[in-house]
Amino acid sequence: MIEKRILENKDLDKTFIIEKEDTKVKYQTVKNGKGRVFSKDFNSEEDAFDFFNKKQWEMLKKDYVFIDKNKSFGKPVLHRFVSKFYTGCLSFENTEKGIYVYNPGDYDSQDKEYDYLLLINKNAEVIENIQMPEALSWDIKYSNKHKKCFLDLDHHIYTLNTEDNTFEKISDRGNGDWGSYVFVSDKVFSYATNNKLIIKDYAENLLLEREYTIKKDDWKTPFCATISNNAKLLALHTEINKVDIIDIKTNKIIKTVKSDFDMLRKMVFSENDKTLILKKYNNNHLIYIDIDKNEEKKYKELDIPEYIKDVNDFCLNQDESILVLLQSNKAYVYDFVKKEYKGSFKIENIVKRAHIKFIDDKLAVRTDYGCFSIYNV
Repeated sequence: MIEKRILENKDLDKTFIIEKEDTKVKYQTVKNGKGRVFSKDFNSEEDAFDFFNKKQWEMLKKDYVFIDKNKSFGKPVLHRFVSKFYTGCLSFENTEKGIYVYNPGDYDSQDKEYDYLLLINKNAEVIENIQMPEALSWDIKYSNKHKKCFLDLDHHIYTLNTEDNTFEKISDRGNGDWGSYVFVSDKVFSYATNNKLIIKDYAENLLLEREYTIKKDDWKTPFCATISNNAKLLALHTEINKVDIIDIKTNKIIKTVKSDFDMLRKMVFSENDKTLILKKYNNNHLIYIDIDKNEEKKYKELDIPEYIKDVNDFCLNQDESILVLLQSNKAYVYDFVKKEYKGSFKIENIVKRAHIKFIDDKLAVRTDYGCFSIYNV
């Protein structure tokens, strides 16, 4: 099998070309049309591929970028090295101005404990590296109507004006429970911290203000929230094995979902707001709740087709036609309408964790190894 990658460093005006064919790898760095070809033979294709990936990663860390216009399923079309440091945060967001990617600082000294947002374009070129007012960007959501990003920075809530890249704090974490989130849709935006959750429309009308208490269980601090696509329902998880479904207009709990899902990491409304998808904190398989019947739907067709069914992250595309499940370094793709498995592919440049979401019709990935990538699905 032949695999070829071309990486460029425009600042150095250099191109790195690497090609693997069966058990042989050839590579060269070209400048002004000149380069020296190196070649290595290996005992197996697996060893050759490991070397191929290792050399590519070496060049990515030297600020080379990979851009490709292939349309093959599961193939990367972009790789950009972001940072060698890992804090646990893997946030990023697409905007009209470019893609903002969380970039942890080096924390060399106490007076330099800064994190950044790396703003890149669709060609992986750096537009700006923006210093944030607080460290640890747990989540970023973009409001096209506001031309702002909403950020959860270590449980402080900020907005980022994408026109001039200025920050404004809109809610302080105070002394409350450390459960926070930000949410944006085409109808409303929402944020929560310091035991208070706010929902507003884009005329800045306050639709809901709700205080919450997190019922801790040993080390567990359950907090997770999301809003339905029609902006009528809030799903709020502040207690082990329990999710409250709240009518946003009346601020009343209309039903409570109870099961043995323990603590949740993520929730998403889907299927015309008839289904609530629950992602457990401990990476078990997803749970699909029929909201009207308040019972679990059994979508066996959407299980990962391996012995281990664990899901580390998941996402739906905008029209909810495609579901992607992430397990370790592998993405599994499904037709969510037909409930059919389409195929899988490996995520490159990853240790154990990554965050995934769609950018247009492609899958974007920020890995714990410090790489931001985009793949065809």
